[in-house]
Amino acid sequence: MESQLPSNSATNLAQRGFEPVQGLGPAATVSESDKEHLAPAAVKRWIRLDPITIVVLFIITAAAAIAAYLLWDFLRTYEMTDDAYVVAHIHPVHAQVDGQVVAVYVEDNQMVKKDERLVLIDPTLYRIALQESQSALSQAQSEAAEAKAVISMNSLNARGASESASGGAIQANANLLVARENVSKCKTDVAVAEAELRKVQAAGKFSKATLERYTWLAKQGALSQQDVDRWTAYHDEDLAAEQAAVRKVEEEKENLNSALESVQKLEGEIVSSQGQMDRSRATAAGLTVDTAKYQSSLAAVERCNASVADARVRLSLCTVKATNNGRIGNRIVEVGQRLQLGQQLMSIVEEGPWVVANFKETQVRFMQPGQPAEIVLDARPGRKFQGYIDSLSPASGAEFALLPTDNATGNFTKIVQRIPVKIVFERASLRGWEARVNPGMSAVISVKVK
Repeated sequence: MESQLPSNSATNLAQRGFEPVQGLGPAATVSESDKEHLAPAAVKRWIRLDPITIVVLFIITAAAAIAAYLLWDFLRTYEMTDDAYVVAHIHPVHAQVDGQVVAVYVEDNQMVKKDERLVLIDPTLYRIALQESQSALSQAQSEAAEAKAVISMNSLNARGASESASGGAIQANANLLVARENVSKCKTDVAVAEAELRKVQAAGKFSKATLERYTWLAKQGALSQQDVDRWTAYHDEDLAAEQAAVRKVEEEKENLNSALESVQKLEGEIVSSQGQMDRSRATAAGLTVDTAKYQSSLAAVERCNASVADARVRLSLCTVKATNNGRIGNRIVEVGQRLQLGQQLMSIVEEGPWVVANFKETQVRFMQPGQPAEIVLDARPGRKFQGYIDSLSPASGAEFALLPTDNATGNFTKIVQRIPVKIVFERASLRGWEARVNPGMSAVISVKVK
């Protein structure tokens, strides 16, 4: 018996993934026995795999296995974290004296060296304070010399009381010594008066300059007439003080001339005064009092020396200098600004950054100093820096927090802690990149622990 295949049988086979048998058209006729052998032969021919496909599948499988092995080996050998940041020493620069800024010598991001000038604070008042301290020191030294001379004189008088033959001559010589010491004191007083005159003149120049500036500002409408009047009064006071200082200098010079005349007079009378002696001034009590006065004068000299040293230090602190090498950052000081003691002016970022990587506590069990590390900065993704572990923090970051957690005060939830690890750059790896690796940058750290 013969049967005819439907016209769409070849189409159905093609849709199912089979090729039509060669020699069989859409209208071909076959016997019933041939139909039983036709379908299995076509199926076997369609499910046969191509050799190239087999090779591709093998390569893909092998690559996947190798990648899985490498990933497993990397995870077993390395510990990674992206909770890492670049850190460096940042030194704040503060004003150590009060005053107005008259010069700023640096700009932001500028490299500076240790002891390089950064800021200049107006030193006028500190120079005046140094002059006052030096004048006080000169006066204290003069008083100490006078007290010493008095002790010498009283000692001579006491000795002269026991030596009746030479008492008069000793007294005359002591008087001459006192007169000469008085000449020295008068010279010192002249120097002190002249120093005071210079101080008053400096104050007068300052008040005059301020008055002129305030007058100009008042004309511009920036200040009130009251401010101008106040500084006019200050300037008048300074002029009056200057005149008084001039008179004081003239008086001290007259005293010096009188002292010189006294010396000349005593030198003329020394022969006639050799026989005179005043035993009452040579008592032990008088010597004790004079010695105590001399010791007090020496203490005053020491205090004045300390005051001079302090004034010199304050004058030197008007020039703010760099405490170390580095780059300037956060400069917030400007010329004309009024500074207070301890006010921050800028910061100096020291060279030599490092990385603080916060690893989970489960990652640091095999970590130890000296292990190599790879550093990739988010700002420099194409550059891999080499480093090594310098040290591990003695406590977790939570222990150093302002308000550490206390798990005994309520419900407990276990949280994996982070341990800060200090990682130092290899010098060779960082060479040439020092200015581009800055504190605060984020980093990704890989540490080889095995």
